[in-house]
Amino acid sequence: MIWKMPKGSQVYQTAVEINDSEFEVAVVYSYQPAEPDVGVQEGIEIEGVYCEDQGDLQGDLTEDQLDALAIEIGESNYSAWEAFQEDRYDD
Repeated sequence: MIWKMPKGSQVYQTAVEINDSEFEVAVVYSYQPAEPDVGVQEGIEIEGVYCEDQGDLQGDLTEDQLDALAIEIGESNYSAWEAFQEDRYDD
């Protein structure tokens, strides 16, 4: 079995800080695979950052915060891939 990065919108649960307040949020994102023929690098595209009682907070986050979220999501996905590989070869 080959592990593939899911396509389409995904949801990642985390916390973000805005104006010294922490919010539990659901980050809606999609994975952009590399497309070297057109010069597009692999990456995470954040589509929205939703808090249950606050709505979409993406506009309240800085570019640095959004970049950090994309890195956090990418690292989480990589960790899931590593766990899959370990389970696959432990049998």
